[in-house]
Amino acid sequence: MVAVIDSGAWKQKAMAFVTRCHRHLWGKNNEDPLVFLYHQGLTHDFIRRMHLGWNKHAQQRDLTKWGLPDATYALSRFLLPAGIVLPCIKAKNLQSVAILPMKAGCPPCLVPGSRQDIILGDGTRPPVLCDDIFTGLLMLQASGTSVRLHLNPWKTVDSSPTETS
Repeated sequence: MVAVIDSGAWKQKAMAFVTRCHRHLWGKNNEDPLVFLYHQGLTHDFIRRMHLGWNKHAQQRDLTKWGLPDATYALSRFLLPAGIVLPCIKAKNLQSVAILPMKAGCPPCLVPGSRQDIILGDGTRPPVLCDDIFTGLLMLQASGTSVRLHLNPWKTVDSSPTETS
């Protein structure tokens, strides 16, 4: 049996999370994540255009409230780790959310329910495959080249649930 994601519930929860994190990044006393992004080579204008955000504290969330079937995962809750939040939005439609911890050696993670295939950019040109998220963001910032992020290290589940509208 294939597990089914309630995409409406997921998009509502994920968009609220992304919006909150974007506002938090530009709020008071959050200079550290902005400095981190600046040191990665990203401009403030690009950070705003990409809707990057900051999740200051790790948070546990209930799978079913996010429209995710808990039978697909080992637990009924999942972790939204602290870090830089990178949403993938196409035509005003949120498709994926990745979180990049600022601690050295911590790999990025993909929020459960996100599409595994993240393509950044407008899609007018074929995307360039990229293993490093900041290299991909810099390519997009510099030339507008679409970037397909290699997601194997971010894979969250063994099987991909199907989506419902």
